[in-house]
Amino acid sequence: MAASPKSPIAKQLSNAFFRNMQCSGGNFGVLSALVFPILIATAGGAVDIYGAFTEKAHLQEKLDSGVLAAAVEPTPSGQRLQIENFLADLAGNDGEAVDFQKTLSVISNTDGSVTGTFNAQFVPSFLSLVGIDLLPISVSSTAIAPKSKAPSTCIYVLGNTNQAVLVNSGAAVKAPSCGVDVSLVSNPAFIMNSGSTIETARFCVKGRQYIKNGGTLSNLLVGCDAASDPYVGKMIEPKVPSSCTTSGTKDGATVSLKPGLHCEVTFNGSPTITFEPGLHVVK
Repeated sequence: MAASPKSPIAKQLSNAFFRNMQCSGGNFGVLSALVFPILIATAGGAVDIYGAFTEKAHLQEKLDSGVLAAAVEPTPSGQRLQIENFLADLAGNDGEAVDFQKTLSVISNTDGSVTGTFNAQFVPSFLSLVGIDLLPISVSSTAIAPKSKAPSTCIYVLGNTNQAVLVNSGAAVKAPSCGVDVSLVSNPAFIMNSGSTIETARFCVKGRQYIKNGGTLSNLLVGCDAASDPYVGKMIEPKVPSSCTTSGTKDGATVSLKPGLHCEVTFNGSPTITFEPGLHVVK
């Protein structure tokens, strides 16, 4: 890495050295010539070491940031590019851009983590007097991105009869963190008509045959392992009311349904439907 300008301490030691080298009184000039390099190397060496540690801390901070960003990248090339972007403003000892092919190592580990190692060199101001022209600096960092959880299933379709799933025109479902699991294997497993939109994290259908006459259906998976009923044996089977609480056609922009049995209810238009608290059974 490029050396920083000499500190005030460095200038004072250097000026004192040359003043005493010019002294002709006795053997003081000769003694100074022998002693001052040692004094300068000792005092100035501490300055150089401090500068090297400061530079190492700076590089560690930049590498940590780069590796954290790289951990979420799915490919090794993307991981390396992220780290290089965070180190891009560094300059070599000659003032030129750093050759990352020689100085940067990026490893994609088997556990999903990413390890970056960066090697640099610090140019000392004083230690060169005793033959130390460069101080090597090496920093390393490892990061792993949290594993994303599979979207949970919010809607279970357990029936296995023809057209158990019919997505009609005007239907609109938007649930980006919700999955839909359809256990049907019949032909067709579901029917979707134009003018409908289903946007979910997953639309898993056990069967492979379906009819799609248009509409928008995101994240469709056919022939997948649809989840079974998660509530089997965990809930007491409710008693179905003997008469229908709601039936027929409903108009209006908003519809509120009371708990009970809903028999073949049709909603005109695109109303907002509110299910009041309680047990709702739909037939």
